[in-house]
Amino acid sequence: MRTLLQIIEIAPVGERYEESRRVRGKVLREPLGMGSLVEMFPFEAKSWHFLAIVDKRIVGCALFHPRGREGRLFQMAVLEEFRGQGIGRALVKFLEDTARRRNFDTVFLHSRDYAVSFYSRCGYGLVGDPFMEIGIPHQAMAKPLREKK
Repeated sequence: MRTLLQIIEIAPVGERYEESRRVRGKVLREPLGMGSLVEMFPFEAKSWHFLAIVDKRIVGCALFHPRGREGRLFQMAVLEEFRGQGIGRALVKFLEDTARRRNFDTVFLHSRDYAVSFYSRCGYGLVGDPFMEIGIPHQAMAKPLREKK
């Protein structure tokens, strides 16, 4: 039986941050044959870092890069053995709630084609046509965080 899921925000330094980079490598890079070393994005230090923790183990993560009153959700990863348990949805909700509290209006993202249905279930809509990124099909998606007046 799984214990309580914790979603927390961390600074991009220290052991938890390094472990989250390992999770990102395992989930996002290894399946593409890219190795497990995750690149440092130029804007990574200025991004928000969220972790999903179960039984003191980091099992998922997501990043948010603020740009004006919107921001990009990126590097979302949940370890395979923990998928289908609501962890990804909880990470996305925590990230959105945090962005809303900090007065952001919109979250956008580049979804890998196999994850489009997940983000659609989280309320994201398609933006534009599919495109290639890192050699695989992606789809831009966005979600407003506030109702239009």
